[in-house]
Amino acid sequence: MRRAFSLTSAADPDELAEELEALAARTGYPHFVKLAKAARRPGPGQRSPTTERAIADRDVGIREIATFCTGSRWAKCQQVSKLLRHYETTTWRLHDFRLEDMPKAYSGTPFAGAFAALKSGQPMPGLRHLQRILKS
Repeated sequence: MRRAFSLTSAADPDELAEELEALAARTGYPHFVKLAKAARRPGPGQRSPTTERAIADRDVGIREIATFCTGSRWAKCQQVSKLLRHYETTTWRLHDFRLEDMPKAYSGTPFAGAFAALKSGQPMPGLRHLQRILKS
């Protein structure tokens, strides 16, 4: 026996999309496939899972850079921002943006975190946002 599907505002988009795809297979109506694709897309103001992962990768890189900085959280934010801006306008812009993997020479240096942060493709945060990232 097939279970009933209840649609609520808290319904998981992937579960809803699977249900719509199954409905399309059973009925043969192609519009259910279009609805399934739409259910998987994030709504207005929501981030896709890919964007969420990229932001998390950027934040991990930023926290890695901060381990090499000293002083208060605000001082660390200023040092991280300075290093990110310097790396972004020099080495990253000139050739590192083409690389798939981090150069081995960066291992154990602040540039490993800078590479990870910029490789995420997400915009670099300002000082206030850096404070929130380092606080978490």
